Amino acid sequence: MNHSNVQKLIRLTQFVQQNPYCSCRSLSKFLEVSGRTIKRYVDTLKTDYDAPIRFDYGKKGYIFSAEWSFRIPDLTEGEVLALLLATSQIKQYNSLPGTVPLTSLENKVQVLFSDKISLSSDELTLILSSQINPVQVRKDTQEVFNCLFRATCDHIGVKIVYKTMSTQRTSIRKVDPYHIFQNQGVWYFCGYCHTREEIRDFALDRIKDCQSTGVKFVLPSDFDPQQYLSTAFRIMKGEATQVSIWFDAHKAPLIRERIWHSSQIIHELPEGELLLQLQANPREIKRWVLGFGVHAVLREPDHLRQEMLEEINEMKKKYKKKEKIVGKGTLNGTLKEYNGGK
Repeated sequence: MNHSNVQKLIRLTQFVQQNPYCSCRSLSKFLEVSGRTIKRYVDTLKTDYDAPIRFDYGKKGYIFSAEWSFRIPDLTEGEVLALLLATSQIKQYNSLPGTVPLTSLENKVQVLFSDKISLSSDELTLILSSQINPVQVRKDTQEVFNCLFRATCDHIGVKIVYKTMSTQRTSIRKVDPYHIFQNQGVWYFCGYCHTREEIRDFALDRIKDCQSTGVKFVLPSDFDPQQYLSTAFRIMKGEATQVSIWFDAHKAPLIRERIWHSSQIIHELPEGELLLQLQANPREIKRWVLGFGVHAVLREPDHLRQEMLEEINEMKKKYKKKEKIVGKGTLNGTLKEYNGGK
């Protein structure tokens, strides 16, 4: 039985336990399946899970004749270890919306599966760790997250007051939310924007207000969130351009040993250098290449190379300037050093 059907069994169990003697018809309506499927689910609970569920012909409904719940799955030592490592990673996002304190979960895992692994979470931390170091946003986005999560689950549109990063202007958008995702500690959601008439990404910390419109929408059958997210080099999607980047022998080993994007092709060059080709958003790839300093050069396309050259020249001008800074609450020593000791 696949994951979706197991979820149906769990929901059926909860519904019957909360509504004793519920009819097959009410279960069909609740799970949105046929009566024949309900009977098949009940048979599965009896035969595969030894559930004491039965149909009472006097009251014409299903009931559990004894207390019962799904068995805890028998996990291997590796699976328990993976679960503890996952909670350790997620705890780094504890201040972000959508997460909860995970210490109690760690404790329960250790108690339930003490026969599988003898290490405590503290002992495990001494042996290995996975540092993510997510960006912490200043704005509390819990309320916005809750609104979007409910709307995304129920396929209901939202009206948001959104401030764009590029123009710093605020606008009202009606959006059908398709998927919520996180990138480097910042939460986003993607959905069909009725203003732009296309799928757009929105950062939750730039949403000033989020309200449900109450209007249902149909999620496109061809929308695959993982495929959608994979089109970005980092976070930006759209405007994908074929780029070629030269790396010197110093950074080439790093480039070789990692998969930076699914579209990448590596061409080996003499003296340990290489040429990396991939599809990327122009603005995003510019920032990435500049992060390598003198060890990387954008070769193609020409227009993007020219843009980078202009940006580098502007950077040079700013580094050469010794303009005076006027501001309250700044450190005098820092100001004097910045202004050439004046």
